[in-house]
Amino acid sequence: MDLKDRVVIITGGSSGIGRSIALDMAKDGAFVVLVGRDKDKLKKTLDEVKQYSKESIAASCDVNDKVKIAALIRVINERFNAIDILVNSAGIGLHGSFIESDIKNIKEQMDVNFFGTVNFCKEVSDIMVKQHSGYIVNISSIAGKIGFPNLTGYCASKFAVYGFSESLYHELKLHNIKVSVVLPAATKTDFYNNETWSSFPHEERHQNMLSPEEVSKAVLEGIKKEQFKIVVPSSYNLKLKGKELFQTWAMKKVGKLPR
Repeated sequence: MDLKDRVVIITGGSSGIGRSIALDMAKDGAFVVLVGRDKDKLKKTLDEVKQYSKESIAASCDVNDKVKIAALIRVINERFNAIDILVNSAGIGLHGSFIESDIKNIKEQMDVNFFGTVNFCKEVSDIMVKQHSGYIVNISSIAGKIGFPNLTGYCASKFAVYGFSESLYHELKLHNIKVSVVLPAATKTDFYNNETWSSFPHEERHQNMLSPEEVSKAVLEGIKKEQFKIVVPSSYNLKLKGKELFQTWAMKKVGKLPR
């Protein structure tokens, strides 16, 4: 897919993976609509994006505010007369034992990571069906295919994103709408700044973290090839296949990880 003059909405677009995707798509000629909650970060990222795409805009919006999302999508469609690509990148992750955690933490992760994705897909897919064209990219995680200890809420939300995306792929294919789901390994972003990660053994587990730029490059390549599953790095495809083929062995290995 050629990105020139495409209208792209990116949730979580003010930082991390979303920011990198926004910059790369703008460089390729897309009109980018950044969506996020932090107005200061949005403005800073928009200023960067506008260096490559002057028509790009930003909007402050909570991914669970259905009324505001519907209004925002309406405004974007009226302004650009199309919505070509949606990238759902907004997400949070909390680390900690399920036994000791508050159920509201799991609900919060499901609300942002899963239902936030569903909310935007719902509003945008209606427009894309009328257009008979479009592309939806949902950011899941390697943790959306492998259940890691002390990440029950996060894994649940990202497993849900993967399953939702796979079903959506088959449904929307009938309307000439493409769907991709992205499974990045640990990536160096603000994601880990949350205090719940303070005791996590980063030195042992995160020695080779990805950069947001690496993930963005893989996403853009995957979109141009119209891949459904985009695993970053691609070497993790073997790990995922190994988990499926050798479930018992994989469960033991994951269970022994430092936590």
